[in-house]
Amino acid sequence: MKYTAGIIGLGRIGSILEDDPLRIKPHTHAGFYNVHPKIDLACGCDVLPERRTLFNQRYPNTRTYDNFQCMLRNELIDIASISAYTKERFDMAYECAQNSVRGLWIEKPLATSIRYAKKINRLIKEAEMTAIVDHRRRLVPEFIAVKNIINEGRLGNLKTVHVSMTGGLMHTGTHAYDVLDFLCGDWTEIRGKLEGNFDNTDTSGFAWISFKSGVESFISCQKRNYYIFQFDFQFDQGRIMLGNDICKVYGPGDSKNYSQITELFEQKDYPLYDHPGYSFFDDLVLSLDDPTRPVINSTQNAMKALEMGCGIFQSSLEGGKIIHPHDIDEDLVIDSK
Repeated sequence: MKYTAGIIGLGRIGSILEDDPLRIKPHTHAGFYNVHPKIDLACGCDVLPERRTLFNQRYPNTRTYDNFQCMLRNELIDIASISAYTKERFDMAYECAQNSVRGLWIEKPLATSIRYAKKINRLIKEAEMTAIVDHRRRLVPEFIAVKNIINEGRLGNLKTVHVSMTGGLMHTGTHAYDVLDFLCGDWTEIRGKLEGNFDNTDTSGFAWISFKSGVESFISCQKRNYYIFQFDFQFDQGRIMLGNDICKVYGPGDSKNYSQITELFEQKDYPLYDHPGYSFFDDLVLSLDDPTRPVINSTQNAMKALEMGCGIFQSSLEGGKIIHPHDIDEDLVIDSK
């Protein structure tokens, strides 16, 4: 069976980044739809005419709209991408449900608050829709390999994770928090410190997150003159550095500088690639084909990532107070792109 797809929001991740010659393809919502054998990309919507023009030029057999309600009511869409700004995502998901859309591909973060994230979750369940959120690393082979290394104890116990990133604690950060949830499990405590004044919009800062597993994580999210998104996983018998531009495994060996001392050395041939057998977007297609199959990149997992982000902001706003899961303010609003 083929599915008809439409995109709400034709910006960078919706469509435009497919023109970046350096990025792995497909990269965007439109790019994945265009090459997938089970998808017919039918239409797209954006309020900016220049984005609609670019979309039509790249995908000439599609139709464009400047209003997402009109698109959803005029088109018979099976799958809808919600890649517009965060504060509009519930309204867009609601309109999709009203027009019998079966599958949703939602950008991150899931919502501007835990309250609205729960409303989206409830809406999806009541409408019997299938949805994924664009936290892709749960299905990236290198991160799956790290998960297996942790579970099998191949480098001993995972002790700490240092996350270094640029961007916003929400816009970029929810990618990191989803990875931490995937690899470290449930969190128990969060302490956060924001940079600058908070005006209910995303910003940079720092955080310390403790997990039930005993892992401690430090988050450094700052404005810098370069781009970085990296994880430094430190075990009691090794180390893994993994990010958008790095993939290295270190194991123990005799020090070359000190007698009777063990240090870490890069293991250049260490395997760090466990492919799941299907792509990130196939997570949605497979579950549409088989409604009994649970999605991996679920809205429930996305809500846990959002919860960590909200906890960081809440901690800072409350003077650096330690936040526990039961302390989370569900009505704290943090707007991001």
